Amino acid sequence: CCDDDVADDILKEDPGIVKGSVKDLLASIKRIAVLPVAKSVKRAELFSLKQQVDEPVRSFYARVKGKAETCGFSSKCGCKRMIVKDITIAGLADIDIRRDAMSLPNADDKPLEDVLTIIEARETIHNALLGEDIHVRAAKSTFKREGDKTGLSGECPKCGGQFKLYTASRKGLIRHRMLFA
Repeated sequence: CCDDDVADDILKEDPGIVKGSVKDLLASIKRIAVLPVAKSVKRAELFSLKQQVDEPVRSFYARVKGKAETCGFSSKCGCKRMIVKDITIAGLADIDIRRDAMSLPNADDKPLEDVLTIIEARETIHNALLGEDIHVRAAKSTFKREGDKTGLSGECPKCGGQFKLYTASRKGLIRHRMLFA
């Protein structure tokens, strides 16, 4: 029921485990295969989460909520929902949308679902105003976004002759400049 390396390690540690109960075997597997991570490390990872540029707010919220589940916050105080909400808002990739979310009237009192709906609407508007879907923009290469500049030419101010402003090389575009004496 486990990887060969883990099984070998378990048998080396306790050869008599094969005669023990399933509960003992599972405890031994957990002890060998699961590396303990301090809650402070998990919380530091949670507090440093940031939304990816092409990631919808609902996906980012799910990622934050999933990470928060592993942090061991107490549900007695009810602060876990507030922490998830604050990290979701603070980690938004677009600064304008983040600013709008933070400046909502009674933002602290609004339910998380309402705030997510507002952020989602702002993301939709933002993406529509840009003229293309965020996923399409993310998939385009820098070369495609900037366009082909290799055809651009300029005129030499001294002799009046034409020269190419850019040439393509293995390392990218090389920009040619005229130096004046």
